[in-house]
This record gives sequence, C-alpha cells and structure tokens, in this order.
Amino acid sequence: MNIREAQKAAILKLLSDGQAHDMRELNAIGYRYGGRLKELRDAGYVIETIRLKDRKFAYRLITQGRQLVLV
Repeated sequence: MNIREAQKAAILKLLSDGQAHDMRELNAIGYRYGGRLKELRDAGYVIETIRLKDRKFAYRLITQGRQLVLV
C-alpha cells in the first residue's frame, strides 16, 4: 500500500464514526488531506464539508459504502 492509499484508509477510518472532524485531525494524517478527500468523493463516498468560524472547516462521512447507480 502506498502513502496515498494509506492516507485514504486512515481518513476513512477517522470519518467512519459519522462525527465531524476538523482540519487539525486530518492534518495529523497528512497535509494533502484535501486531495485524499477528493479521491474518496470521486470513488463514491459522500463527505459533507462543514464551515466553521474563521475560515476553518470540518468534514463528516455521510455514507460509508459506495453508492450504486442502477441503469
């Protein structure tokens, strides 16, 4: 597992409790957490962005599994 995949797995583990987690918690995993969040969203995870005070943000996982589109 490369560092990118390890960071995505660590972020998913952190967010899997359904609670909001702020930037400090995500920075502890890696400073490129924004890129990893985008990759997780692109993979089908729904991650809510919550605006806090002073241009800070928190993130919360809405769905744990990938969403399927039936055709």
